[in-house]
Amino acid sequence: MVDPKALMCFAHIVNCGSFAEASRRLNMSTTTLSRKIQALEQAISGKLLQRSTRSMSLTELGAQLLPSAQLLLETMTQVEHISERASREPKGRLTITCSRAFARHVVSAWVAEFRQQFPLVEVSLEISNHYTDLIASGSDFAFRVGPLTDSNLIARKVAESTYRLVATPQFLAQHPIAHPQELQHLPCLQAQIDGRSYAWELYRGNEAFSLNPYGTVRTDDLSVIAIMTAHHQGIAFLPEMVVKDQLQHGVLVEVLPAWQAQKRDIYLVYPDRQYLPNKSRVFIEFMRRRVAN
Repeated sequence: MVDPKALMCFAHIVNCGSFAEASRRLNMSTTTLSRKIQALEQAISGKLLQRSTRSMSLTELGAQLLPSAQLLLETMTQVEHISERASREPKGRLTITCSRAFARHVVSAWVAEFRQQFPLVEVSLEISNHYTDLIASGSDFAFRVGPLTDSNLIARKVAESTYRLVATPQFLAQHPIAHPQELQHLPCLQAQIDGRSYAWELYRGNEAFSLNPYGTVRTDDLSVIAIMTAHHQGIAFLPEMVVKDQLQHGVLVEVLPAWQAQKRDIYLVYPDRQYLPNKSRVFIEFMRRRVAN
């Protein structure tokens, strides 16, 4: 087996013109360097260099092997330069997936702030309300609402999402409600993810209530649900970030305000890779600082 390091040492010796100069540049003793060349000559069953006290020349076999040795040396030098640049200066493209609502209300601002700090990192923000297989798609990150089911991904909590039960004042005037049990008899607008609906969970002190209502309108777009709720179509269970402005302006009001909705954790998830590129490491650190602050 030919030792690639010995081949590169051979190229260094020829380029430097002597064992002494090559050992100085490689920070290696001439004895160690000589042993590497001897081991290489044994591996290929031939002599590479003719040496005397005053001169050194290539043998016929050495001349044949030299182009391959120099190509290996040049390639490894380029790899080292690329590695040094990658570790020193984050650059490249990050692909991040998240839902439409979270992209619009939160992630877009985060990405803008991140790129102000790391302008050489490009971001491809893929917005979808369907779960994306990060490994199959080659995506770097996803923002997802917990609980999470894929144990093959690393998940870091980055935020909490507070939900509100909302409707218009006009709808509540026509459909007064005193207890969550009455929700099953009222028109409700239901959010879905990949065709799956999630339970509405409400709490008041030690009292808990869970309902998976029949949706008179069902869609995976939370903004559409908010718009239709504002048009008196029923009651919706939505993240506060989606309906914050409508609540502030009185377009929507909270239903059963004495009952609190369970907060849902939002995670940054990414594949479990042993060697993350620098662009990914700085994004993870950026999100860690945001959470800490």
